Amino acid sequence: MQFQPTTYNIEMIRCLGMEGLILAADTMTKYNEKAYDLLKADADKILKLIKVQIDHLTMPRCPLYEEVLDTHMFGLSREIDFAVRLGMIDKAVGKEMLEELERELSILHDAFTNRGQSNSQ
Repeated sequence: MQFQPTTYNIEMIRCLGMEGLILAADTMTKYNEKAYDLLKADADKILKLIKVQIDHLTMPRCPLYEEVLDTHMFGLSREIDFAVRLGMIDKAVGKEMLEELERELSILHDAFTNRGQSNSQ
């Protein structure tokens, strides 16, 4: 899911005599986009970490592997929760970000498992 900034009807704001809010709304949109970009970068780092571990044949069932993954995923979920509570991103966007990462991790895990099965046959 791509970041969708909140759109404001500028004519409605002008009619209500709130022209000063346009600058504030524009600034908030920039902060919201920055928050999304930072969270997405953290999710990408987790995915890259997992890809590196799998590429180096680190077993997905390794306790250390699971500990690192759990720690990073928990940290990202807390970051997302914080951004949602601040109103920087929508809750659905944060949920989609975590679900997308979990899908990618599942694909990588399956690829590793299938690679191991084909090597043992």
